[in-house]
Amino acid sequence: VYSKLVYDDVWLDCIIVGLKATCACLPYNEKYTDYNIEEAEDFAYGNILPFVGEDVEETWRGHRGTIRSMAVTSDGYVLSCSEHPGHHFAEALILWSAKSPGVPLHRIDLYKGGPNLTEDLFPPLRTLQGGIAVHGNKILIGGQYGDMIVPIDIDGIDGKEDTQPSLVIKGYGKLGLRYHTDDSFKGCLVGSGNAAITSNEGCEELYIFPLDSLGDNPDIVTDMRRRKFEEWDEHVDEFDETILRARSMALGQIKFRFQKEASASSKKEYSSNNGGPVAVAMKGRYVVAGFDSGSILKAKLLPEEFEDGTKGSSNLYASSFLQDDTCDSPHFDELDHPPEIPEQCIIQ
Repeated sequence: VYSKLVYDDVWLDCIIVGLKATCACLPYNEKYTDYNIEEAEDFAYGNILPFVGEDVEETWRGHRGTIRSMAVTSDGYVLSCSEHPGHHFAEALILWSAKSPGVPLHRIDLYKGGPNLTEDLFPPLRTLQGGIAVHGNKILIGGQYGDMIVPIDIDGIDGKEDTQPSLVIKGYGKLGLRYHTDDSFKGCLVGSGNAAITSNEGCEELYIFPLDSLGDNPDIVTDMRRRKFEEWDEHVDEFDETILRARSMALGQIKFRFQKEASASSKKEYSSNNGGPVAVAMKGRYVVAGFDSGSILKAKLLPEEFEDGTKGSSNLYASSFLQDDTCDSPHFDELDHPPEIPEQCIIQ
């Protein structure tokens, strides 16, 4: 991600890189009241690396697992998410300040367990999917292959000197886009302005959510109890009330009706896609989706209230890597002709 950071009392343009590497770190408390940066630097290297021009500054220590995604807020804070290097479950969120690079402010442990997934976790994010949507102090992350949304607030940034900024999970929403326990589809989450879009490769529907009010919506599930893995997974196939509540919070829905077709001669399907996109991009009123067949579709323009007047790409301050799934890739060398782009692309 790109951000200005303070080094030697000067704001400098920097590139902050999250590494796909595991690290050792000291067991500080979640508010880092006992944090000692010199002690942390002597103990081990971190897996967040800031670049200032051609120079590399000290790594940031705090995450044990690999860095999955990062984002920068307009108030000068950096948020990083890590995942367990073995089973790839969401591991921890850490809040950093651009004014004090490398000093963590607050941490939320999303998973507290060993390699056998027997310990407590919240929420049921599984693998983190897509980027991080940010609007002011409002944050949205997604998981469980595009089926789960988790709104987060950054509290304590009102300018009071005695207030320590912290991350607060407001709850979660389950959209019902992941129908079976063994599904391993790609999920996406992107944001632009005050809106965020989440999707799942197995579904045509993309849901649009408002970032500024999502965490305070009465339909958000606020049961914050940590539970065993088996408890979260017990009702994953059921279409229950929480799904209807989560969908009711959406501002709208986009449908990319991408239908499988067969070649006239070979009768072989040219896509392993199950209905939805594997990648989504958003900038204001523009939404584009990419499918595993190689096709790229653009939706009709969103209403004017979705206009995003910020400069640059919507992905400038948030990034993540794509997690490999278990779906087979399409074999384009078996086609008699290139796939055609369907016209059935509508917004509802």
